[in-house]
Parts: sequence; structure tokens; C-alpha cells
Amino acid sequence: ISSFDLSEDNKVLVFSDYKGNIIFLSLIYYRILKKIETNQMLISIKITSSIDRVLALYDKSNIINIQIYPNFNYKLFNYHNVLITDFIIINDKNIYVTIGLDNKIVFINLKNNNILRALNNFQSYVSKILYNDNYLYTLSFDDEIKVWDLKNLRFKKYLYLDIGTIIDLKFNSKNMLVISNINKEIIERDLVNNNNKITNTGIYPEKIDTIKFNKVIYSNYKNEI
Repeated sequence: ISSFDLSEDNKVLVFSDYKGNIIFLSLIYYRILKKIETNQMLISIKITSSIDRVLALYDKSNIINIQIYPNFNYKLFNYHNVLITDFIIINDKNIYVTIGLDNKIVFINLKNNNILRALNNFQSYVSKILYNDNYLYTLSFDDEIKVWDLKNLRFKKYLYLDIGTIIDLKFNSKNMLVISNINKEIIERDLVNNNNKITNTGIYPEKIDTIKFNKVIYSNYKNEI
């Protein structure tokens, strides 16, 4: 398994592998709904909240946009000439956002894949990007977290955590920033009170590479979920 995502209603699990297969699994009937063979090395995959589209990163620098209904059509797009380090779907604005090693953030229309805007004002490489409550959060390779106001796309502030090397980070339903680090810890950050709650994973002795939320799902590098 190279990546997976869970629909917001917890009914569909979609996952990909490095051979280019995308598999849609019903969590109601526990059967495979669809298997798509793209023949591309897939790195990351995400499903929209309306379960009508799936985006997948392939070959490290290109995006597959899959329209699920009526017949799982998909198209390939390249918005960076270098490695894409991360991408997100912002469902309430019908856009998705990609960021690459060219230090460029690209905002793209989810339906027609047209570029809405591109920003080039990053001085260091960004490895992760998140969205929460009209703010973008970018994590650089030196563990620096910046907060950006999505309304005007301006820098707002830094987040200082001092928790070791960050592997992954996501927001949960309580707007808590949940982070996995190289010390095999899961850390919850209350952005309102600036408190860090450190939680031992207690399940796997390995570091947690991927965090997903709906019901809590953790995945490690051994493809265990």
C-alpha cells in the first residue's frame, strides 16, 4: 500500500499501490467496488468529501484526477516541473492545492483542473500542507510551520513546537493539530491554549508515517493499518 484515504461518511476506503492500482473498497459490504489500473507509480491518494472525485499523485510530479461517476474517468495533469511534495483538497471551496520543490503553491479548480492562482514566495522547501478554518499550514523540511490566511494568501505567523523531527500532521474534528514524530509519539497541539499533549502510540513500535481522520486510522511503513 502506497497511500489510502477514507470517505467522510466512513463508507468507502480507497487505497493505491506502487504498481499503479487504485482500489475502492466498500466498508458497508466489505467488497471491492472498483479497481483502476493506471500503470503509474502512485505515491499519495485523497478522496473528496462528496465521494465524486479522487486525486492521486503519480511519478512524484503529476496528478491524476478521477471522476468517479458515472464511469471512473481520469485525466493526468502536471503543475510542477519538479517533485510534488504534497497536495490537499479543500472541499468547501472546490479547489485542490499542490506544492513542489520549485517552492510554488498552485491553487486548482477541482472540477475543470484550471489553475486559479500560483504563489512563488517560499524560501525553503515545503514537505506538508494542511487546511483548517480558512488557514493554510505549511511544514518545511527544517520542521518550521507557517500559518497563511487563505482569504488574502498572506503569511500570518509561525508555530513553534520543539517536539523533534515531524513525520506527519493532521487536524482532528476538535481542531487539534495531531502530529507524529520520529520519537514514535503522537502529539496533540491545542492551538488555542498552545498546549502539547504527548500520547504514546501504544500499538506499533515503529514510527507513525501517516495519520488519517474520520475514525482514527494510523498506518506505518510496513503497510499495516
